[in-house]
Amino acid sequence: MKNYFKSFFSLLFGLCSVVLVYPQLHLKPQPVYIQYNSFNSSLPADMVYKIIPDPYGYVWLATEKGLVRYNGKEFTLVATGRFEDVISIYKTNANILWLFAYTGHTRGLNLNNHQIINTDSLYGLDKLKLSGKPFLVAMQWGTNLLLRRQSMKNGVCIELDNRISYFSSDLATQIATHYHLPQKVKSEMDTILKNSNTGIYVNNDYLIIGNKIFGIAGGNAHAKLIFDGNDYHIHEYIQAAVRLGTDLYLAGIKHLGLTKINGFFSVPKSQQVIENILPNEQITDLRKDYLNNLWVSSYYNGIFFFPFSEAGTLHYNKATSGLYSDEVSMLKQYAGHGTVIGYNACADFISGGKHKRFLLPVSEHLPRLLSAEKMAHNWILLTRLEAFRAHLPGSTRFIPASVEPLLPAERGIARGYKNGALLHDIFYYAGGNGVLTIDRLAKMHRYNPAYALSENKNTCILPLSEAKMFIGTVRGGSVNGIALPYLSDDQFYSIHTFDSLIVFCTNTGVYTIKEKR
Repeated sequence: MKNYFKSFFSLLFGLCSVVLVYPQLHLKPQPVYIQYNSFNSSLPADMVYKIIPDPYGYVWLATEKGLVRYNGKEFTLVATGRFEDVISIYKTNANILWLFAYTGHTRGLNLNNHQIINTDSLYGLDKLKLSGKPFLVAMQWGTNLLLRRQSMKNGVCIELDNRISYFSSDLATQIATHYHLPQKVKSEMDTILKNSNTGIYVNNDYLIIGNKIFGIAGGNAHAKLIFDGNDYHIHEYIQAAVRLGTDLYLAGIKHLGLTKINGFFSVPKSQQVIENILPNEQITDLRKDYLNNLWVSSYYNGIFFFPFSEAGTLHYNKATSGLYSDEVSMLKQYAGHGTVIGYNACADFISGGKHKRFLLPVSEHLPRLLSAEKMAHNWILLTRLEAFRAHLPGSTRFIPASVEPLLPAERGIARGYKNGALLHDIFYYAGGNGVLTIDRLAKMHRYNPAYALSENKNTCILPLSEAKMFIGTVRGGSVNGIALPYLSDDQFYSIHTFDSLIVFCTNTGVYTIKEKR
């Protein structure tokens, strides 16, 4: 018997449903991200040059303090043997992480067992006269690793199987030949190699030259131009690019920052939307991990982490989205009609691209809008102590024309709102001194049955019919005035229905009883 009335759910995932409201908001959102730096985390350096997620879930960072490993909880500086200021890193097909120091030296890290490899000695790099210039870019073609050095047109080729290294002349010609690039692009590479330390980037998907992105399919396949920055008024060098779904993310160290082109891979250019997510941030690298999370590194500001759920988790605020305030007290979507957003003494009504804002004529302090109920030709807006009527003109289905205080039809009614529910065009709610009702004509009355009054303050209500009503209080709950067994000392917060269950949310957990039909 006790279990019949007291079934506690430790997890209520089955009782929850997520409603995506942002398609109806018609407001500009900000993606949600986490920033890690040396002040708010264990990241030892704020200058991060490169990021590489590995297949085991670790994220590796090239920083001014050395190689850093992130395990999902903390950042750890990895001992690599007198090796600091790792300016670049590259992962080969054999799962070896190459580390390139500012001094020009290299190290290797076996990602399968985290053993350090002396690559300078193993591949004969220490026999070359490298003049202390660091390697900035690496690309693997088959079993050969081609390295680009700072301010040098010539590269270094490493034959990984034969463990030998040698200078490779005319890097631009080699890249152009390998990817079958036209002479015009080869000339652009010559200029970049001569005048800049950035401007050339390659990963498994893309080859970036200046402000152009080429798709590469590996091997000796022809590189295909998929993005020309000139078409988007982007003229600076692109540091990195990532595709997530149908969107293209770009990184740059000047004005570009982190930029997203919504719909780049799915709709014509005229329908694409450019969004500056981190404008003017000096972004050094951009990667996605095996879970499609986005990792962004920067000069001086550490790293930014965008969870994959960012596609559905967007931040709307006053500064970027046009909200009335950053303190939002309620948000409710009305299927097929629109959305209402509540603040302190204010309500936004949004429908079909139209947006109208009303300031509530309140008298209380901090009058947060807690509920908005649509009934016939009226909206009922409720704060903690007051009620308002927003009139809908005959030709309007959602956005009201005006807002005015809703006065009770009887004296002695306290309009304070705690919790309520709609039943048959009548809104029942737990008010300041009992249960109140508001009918379709926006008339407020006291609900008269004796069981609607309680020695304890009412906190929530669930009307199942005109003849059956659950009421929760600060101490216990009842149905039609009959106390619910075993819940006499619980403080009720809300009462809901879920399938055939009545669900009580209290200060000691969640309880259910099965509703008899």
